[in-house]
Amino acid sequence: MNDYNMIDITLTIPRKRLYYLIITANEHCGYWARIVREHVPEGADLSWLRECDFFDDGRLRWPWCVAPIVGGSVTYIVVDDDDRKGERYILNDESIRRGLAVMLEKYPGHLGNFLGENDDASTADVFLQCCLLGGVE
Repeated sequence: MNDYNMIDITLTIPRKRLYYLIITANEHCGYWARIVREHVPEGADLSWLRECDFFDDGRLRWPWCVAPIVGGSVTYIVVDDDDRKGERYILNDESIRRGLAVMLEKYPGHLGNFLGENDDASTADVFLQCCLLGGVE
């Protein structure tokens, strides 16, 4: 069934924009979540990264920020919430898509800031909470 009161659109978001948003989110999520594992798939396309994103020995400087946008994942554990403490959540392509949809529905100002390249730590934290928890807790 088609709803003629709505218009469907598709957004294309460069990996690099998500990468920087995830870096910012990880710098500021420590009050409620910690990374316990990341997985970057062997052979993942990393050609879009800059030279400074690697150590001199070729290792990724921030694998936990790259993994979810190249087909891998990052596992977080909640550390500061009485109801969810110890629960694990996965950041990957699916949860990022879901989180962006939640942002569009519940936090359009933050999504607008991200799309307009005017995002900050608050927007990044909202993004991560939307991806992992389905909204701001």
